Amino acid sequence: MGKRQRFTKEFKREALRLWKSSGRPAAVVARELGLRRNHLYKWATALEAHGEAAFPGSGKRAAPVDELARLKRELERVREERDILKKPRGTLPGSLDEIRLHPHGARGLQ
Repeated sequence: MGKRQRFTKEFKREALRLWKSSGRPAAVVARELGLRRNHLYKWATALEAHGEAAFPGSGKRAAPVDELARLKRELERVREERDILKKPRGTLPGSLDEIRLHPHGARGLQ
Protein backbone atom coordinates (compact mmCIF):
# COMPACT_ATOMS: atom_id res chain seq x y z
CA MET A 1 0.00 0.00 0.00
CA GLY A 2 1.21 3.47 -0.84
CA LYS A 3 1.32 6.49 1.35
CA ARG A 4 -1.86 8.56 1.53
CA GLN A 5 -1.86 11.67 -0.56
CA ARG A 6 -2.26 14.95 1.29
CA PHE A 7 -3.62 18.05 -0.34
CA THR A 8 -3.49 21.60 0.93
CA LYS A 9 -6.57 23.65 1.60
CA GLU A 10 -5.67 25.91 -1.32
CA PHE A 11 -5.26 22.98 -3.70
CA LYS A 12 -8.66 21.59 -2.75
CA ARG A 13 -10.38 24.95 -3.23
CA GLU A 14 -8.64 25.53 -6.55
CA ALA A 15 -9.53 22.04 -7.79
CA LEU A 16 -13.19 22.66 -6.90
CA ARG A 17 -13.14 26.08 -8.58
CA LEU A 18 -11.63 24.54 -11.72
CA TRP A 19 -14.21 21.76 -11.79
CA LYS A 20 -17.20 24.07 -11.24
CA SER A 21 -16.07 26.78 -13.65
CA SER A 22 -15.01 24.46 -16.48
CA GLY A 23 -18.35 22.67 -16.82
CA ARG A 24 -16.46 19.46 -17.48
CA PRO A 25 -17.24 16.17 -15.71
CA ALA A 26 -15.56 15.53 -12.38
CA ALA A 27 -13.79 12.46 -13.77
CA VAL A 28 -12.04 14.51 -16.47
CA VAL A 29 -10.90 17.27 -14.09
CA ALA A 30 -9.80 14.72 -11.50
CA ARG A 31 -7.77 12.79 -14.07
CA GLU A 32 -6.00 16.00 -15.17
CA LEU A 33 -5.12 16.79 -11.55
CA GLY A 34 -4.08 13.23 -10.71
CA LEU A 35 -6.99 12.68 -8.32
CA ARG A 36 -9.80 10.24 -7.93
CA ARG A 37 -13.20 11.57 -8.91
CA ASN A 38 -14.67 10.98 -5.46
CA HIS A 39 -12.13 13.42 -3.98
CA LEU A 40 -13.85 16.28 -5.79
CA TYR A 41 -17.30 15.19 -4.65
CA LYS A 42 -16.14 14.75 -1.06
CA TRP A 43 -14.42 18.13 -1.00
CA ALA A 44 -17.47 19.83 -2.52
CA THR A 45 -19.69 18.32 0.18
CA ALA A 46 -17.31 19.42 2.94
CA LEU A 47 -17.12 22.96 1.54
CA GLU A 48 -20.91 23.24 1.33
CA ALA A 49 -21.39 21.88 4.85
CA HIS A 50 -18.64 23.83 6.64
CA GLY A 51 -17.87 26.84 4.45
CA GLU A 52 -14.69 28.58 5.56
CA ALA A 53 -14.13 26.00 8.32
CA ALA A 54 -13.77 23.22 5.72
CA PHE A 55 -10.36 21.60 5.28
CA PRO A 56 -8.79 22.51 8.64
CA GLY A 57 -5.61 20.59 7.78
CA SER A 58 -3.19 18.52 9.89
CA GLY A 59 -5.94 16.07 10.74
CA LYS A 60 -7.36 18.45 13.33
CA ARG A 61 -11.05 19.08 13.11
CA ALA A 62 -12.47 22.47 13.89
CA ALA A 63 -13.73 22.81 17.47
CA PRO A 64 -17.42 23.18 16.44
CA VAL A 65 -17.15 19.95 14.45
CA ASP A 66 -15.76 18.12 17.50
CA GLU A 67 -18.55 19.48 19.65
CA LEU A 68 -21.17 18.47 17.10
CA ALA A 69 -19.76 14.94 16.92
CA ARG A 70 -19.77 14.68 20.73
CA LEU A 71 -23.36 15.91 20.93
CA LYS A 72 -24.48 13.43 18.26
CA ARG A 73 -22.89 10.56 20.20
CA GLU A 74 -24.56 11.72 23.41
CA LEU A 75 -27.92 12.06 21.67
CA GLU A 76 -27.66 8.52 20.34
CA ARG A 77 -26.82 7.20 23.82
CA VAL A 78 -29.75 9.05 25.40
CA ARG A 79 -32.12 7.77 22.71
CA GLU A 80 -30.99 4.20 23.38
CA GLU A 81 -31.60 4.68 27.10
CA ARG A 82 -35.03 6.13 26.43
CA ASP A 83 -35.93 3.26 24.11
CA ILE A 84 -34.86 0.73 26.72
CA LEU A 85 -37.09 2.39 29.30
CA LYS A 86 -40.01 2.43 26.86
CA LYS A 87 -39.86 -1.34 26.32
CA PRO A 88 -42.38 -3.32 28.35
CA ARG A 89 -40.86 -5.49 31.02
CA GLY A 90 -42.55 -8.78 31.75
CA THR A 91 -40.78 -9.12 35.09
CA LEU A 92 -42.70 -6.38 36.84
CA PRO A 93 -45.68 -7.55 38.89
CA GLY A 94 -48.95 -6.41 37.44
CA SER A 95 -47.61 -5.94 33.94
CA LEU A 96 -50.07 -6.28 31.10
CA ASP A 97 -48.56 -9.56 29.97
CA GLU A 98 -48.89 -11.24 33.34
CA ILE A 99 -51.86 -13.45 34.14
CA ARG A 100 -52.43 -14.14 37.80
CA LEU A 101 -53.87 -17.51 38.55
CA HIS A 102 -54.01 -17.10 42.30
CA PRO A 103 -54.73 -13.65 43.70
CA HIS A 104 -52.93 -14.36 46.97
CA GLY A 105 -50.01 -16.27 45.52
CA ALA A 106 -49.08 -19.63 47.02
CA ARG A 107 -50.89 -18.93 50.34
CA GLY A 108 -54.27 -19.75 48.80
CA LEU A 109 -53.16 -23.26 47.83
CA GLN A 110 -53.37 -25.86 50.56
